[in-house]
Amino acid sequence: MVLSVFCEIIIEEDLREFQETVSIILVEWLRIEEEFIAGFEFVCSQLQKIILVMLFNEQWHQLQTQIHILNQITNGEIEKNNLIRGVSAKIHENLAEPDILDRLVTVYLDENDDRHEVARDILIHLGRFAAMFLVQKLIYSNNREDRFALIDIIPQVGEVSVPVLSDCLDDNPQWFVIRNIILIISRIGDTELFYLVEPYLTYPDIRVQQQVINCIEILGGTQMRKRMISALMAVNDDLKGQIINQLGQFADGDVGQAFVELLSQRETISRHIRDELVLKLCIRIQRYPSSSAVACLQDLVKQRTALFGENDRITQVAVSTVQE
Repeated sequence: MVLSVFCEIIIEEDLREFQETVSIILVEWLRIEEEFIAGFEFVCSQLQKIILVMLFNEQWHQLQTQIHILNQITNGEIEKNNLIRGVSAKIHENLAEPDILDRLVTVYLDENDDRHEVARDILIHLGRFAAMFLVQKLIYSNNREDRFALIDIIPQVGEVSVPVLSDCLDDNPQWFVIRNIILIISRIGDTELFYLVEPYLTYPDIRVQQQVINCIEILGGTQMRKRMISALMAVNDDLKGQIINQLGQFADGDVGQAFVELLSQRETISRHIRDELVLKLCIRIQRYPSSSAVACLQDLVKQRTALFGENDRITQVAVSTVQE
């Protein structure tokens, strides 16, 4: 109680030389406290007040430890009962005031500011409201370098940014916003988040489809092959060649089946890219021998020979694949 009274005094009289010490004492008490004792909420409100004052005063270097601990309690890294965690999480969220976030982001985006790194660190550990602010900043930014910097930091905020990103996608933003969000999800690195980006395999803008393909590759994991096969059948024909190359690294039979299926549907492939993809498939299918592959290739040879003769390059490759 004495410390809480002293806390009021140093806030009212702006005794900055004591603020760091008192805030560390209070947050360390919060870190080790196991019981929701009488006066708990009052002491926490004092902690919130002093940290907010220090944030507004831009005493950021003195606050990294305190904000890290509050973030760890909020996300469960430091285990607490529901009451303590709830109060602590409220303090943590209340620190992310718009004016404070705006100052932090401004400094973070200026690499020449010597406070750049500490601003970045605090933003990463201020939780979901910071993530919301950063995503909104990204959406409305007209500066290319700023967008790159924001795309870099948002994934580091962690899983708390996922609902924010999901809500943004639900708003049906412009293609470049979607592409940036898919890139951020890729960098978060959780393969379970692919459900958020999968629908964009058929998005009208090919640049968004390309980002989904990149996301599949970056996320990797045991589902990568199956996701690539799905992408092969869904994306714009101009993107199929790179997927064929990537799938060709796998020896699994379902890859061969996918190649045969696409080859059998060759008439639906855009004319400007058809021969290139058919040739690529004829070469790749050699690795996946099957009766369906032989039948499909024989049908292709018959069709191409009738149209272009035996000297046709694709026909020759198809015949060679069947023979081998």
